Amino acid sequence: MVDTALAAQQVYARMREDGTTFAASTVDLPPEQVPGVRGHLASLGLLDAAAEISVDAMAALGRLLADNREDRPLIEQILNELAELARESILELHPASDWNHHEREPARVRTRDDVALANGVRIRTLHAQITHNLPHMRRHLEARTATGVEVRYAPLVPTRMVVYDRATAIVEGDRSDPRAWAVILRGRNLAQPLAHLHDYCWTTASEAADVPGSVHDARLTEQQRTVLRMLGTGAKDDAIARALGVSTRTVTRIVGELTALLGAGSRFQAGVRAARLGWLD
Repeated sequence: MVDTALAAQQVYARMREDGTTFAASTVDLPPEQVPGVRGHLASLGLLDAAAEISVDAMAALGRLLADNREDRPLIEQILNELAELARESILELHPASDWNHHEREPARVRTRDDVALANGVRIRTLHAQITHNLPHMRRHLEARTATGVEVRYAPLVPTRMVVYDRATAIVEGDRSDPRAWAVILRGRNLAQPLAHLHDYCWTTASEAADVPGSVHDARLTEQQRTVLRMLGTGAKDDAIARALGVSTRTVTRIVGELTALLGAGSRFQAGVRAARLGWLD
C-alpha cells in the first residue's frame, strides 16, 4: 500500500485528467486508506467535500493565501503540489531578503526540486549576487546545482517570483500585509510577460564561477564602502578625504587597493563594479 500523500497525488491527478468524482477515483484504493486520502486533499483545499470533485490547485492556493493564516506548512504543501504539476519549466527570481534565512526553507526547496526534476522539468533560478555573502545560502545553491538545477546570479533582481510552465506565476506582494504576501497570476497572457522578464535577466546574469572577485570573499570596512560609493559618483580624492575626515594620501592608498581588488581600469569603474557585485548593499 502506497503512503497517503502519494495516493492522494495519484487520486487528484486522476480526478483532474478524467473529470471523475472522488469516489470514482478511489475504487482501486484499500478501503481503509480512503479516509486518509480524503482528509489529505481536503486539508490542501484540493477537494470540494460536498460535491466530491477536485478543486483547481491554483484556486486552492489563492483561497489559502487569502485566509490570512499563519500556517506555513499548509502553504508549503500547496507549493509542493504546484511543483508536482509542472511539466516543462520552473523559472525563479530571488532578490536578497530575510526570506532566504528561513532555516528549513532550503530542505523544502530541494524536496520540490527532486519532484520536478524527476518529471523532466527544467529549473532555472536567479539570485542576487549578495546572496554569496551568506554561507548557508551558498551551500544551499551549490547543492541545488549538483542536482541539476541551473543557478545564476545578478547584481539586482527586481522581485521574487516563480513561474510554472510559463502559464502560472506566483509573485511576492506586500510582505507587511499577511493577506497580500503573494499574488497569483493564471493564464499565459499574464504569466508569459513575467517569463520573458526572467529570460532577459537570465541572459544578462552570471554563473557562480564567472562572478568577478567572488563576492563572499570581500570583507570591506565601512570606510572602504564609503570610498567606493563616492568613487561611483565621480568624487575626487580630496572630496572623499573631507567626507571621511582623513588625509588625501590615505584615500589615494585605499582607492589603489580597491581598484586592484576589483580588477578595475579606473576609479569610476571600481565604484560601478563594486555596486554591480553587490558589495555596497
